[in-house]
Amino acid sequence: MMVSSSAAVAVQERRRLLARWLDAAAERSKQAEVLVLASGHLRELELAQCAGQLARIVALDQDPASIEEMKRTHQGLDTLFPVVASIGRIIVKPLVHGRFDLVYAAGLFDYLDDTTAKRLLTGMFTALKPGGRMLFANFCHDVVDYGYMESFMDWRLLARDEPEMRTLLDVLPPAEIANTFVFRGLNRAVVYAVVEKR
Repeated sequence: MMVSSSAAVAVQERRRLLARWLDAAAERSKQAEVLVLASGHLRELELAQCAGQLARIVALDQDPASIEEMKRTHQGLDTLFPVVASIGRIIVKPLVHGRFDLVYAAGLFDYLDDTTAKRLLTGMFTALKPGGRMLFANFCHDVVDYGYMESFMDWRLLARDEPEMRTLLDVLPPAEIANTFVFRGLNRAVVYAVVEKR
């Protein structure tokens, strides 16, 4: 079954990991603000223990149907601000929504070429407050499900491994970076990169 495939398991784990990052942002700052790019339905918010303690969550997605589902699922959460917008908004005007303690894009970079990915990372980093954290994820090259995903689901991804993720980070100004780390999820299908701003 596809729900137990390595890709599906990795997506489920990614949701849990993002929920923990949301909780960590709330624990680090009493007025934490979060920016989510290509947010989809923002399902990780359902697992976050501290979601109601976040001061502001701006969630961008270019699909109006996803935004409507997010609004329906999280109605009553008045600190959530869903926005119908493409990533171009953050590339062109990184500060259009202000600055944030946490900025992340979980299921987006799999579709971006290196040039676009670097431009978006620059925008994401610009939108971070001092001491803020940025996270992005990418499926790896050696996922065993790719044949099925491409043939039957028309799901085609641009895979990256750790060295390629680090190469993307080269676009960021070293003097403004406090820390970076790159790691894989438990089943090794998704690689994550985290940057902390000085």
